[in-house]
Amino acid sequence: ERVVGRLTKLAADADVEVHLKAEPVTVQGNETLLKQMIYNLVENAIKYNRTGGRVSVATSMCDDKVCVSISDTGYGVPDEFRDHIFQPFFRVDGSGNRTLGGIGLGLSLVWEIIHLHGGTVMISESNENGTVLLLEFPRAV
Repeated sequence: ERVVGRLTKLAADADVEVHLKAEPVTVQGNETLLKQMIYNLVENAIKYNRTGGRVSVATSMCDDKVCVSISDTGYGVPDEFRDHIFQPFFRVDGSGNRTLGGIGLGLSLVWEIIHLHGGTVMISESNENGTVLLLEFPRAV
């Protein structure tokens, strides 16, 4: 909730709605790193979205794991780039992203942070109508 709140102005300026559906979940780990990871993902979903678009963030329990999904109505990630987006300095060309700043480290930080916490991140779907990223964490004991 705090991360989404910090991005309210960016979303309003981009004319993108952000929705949160948060089922209470607990992840054990470094709060600062976990917040930074979610911030990077939601910020990207806003920045690389369409005018009038939507970003949805949801948390839930999936079997014995904590799941976080972040979906957007952006332009999608082409198939040929999906294996590379979490590599340092990698950026997808073609969506006007060079004008949005950054150097291509946000998603590589996401990769490192989630793996430090014993989790995984993947693109569960992506096409010209948007992308859904799925994060899975071990349930906190």
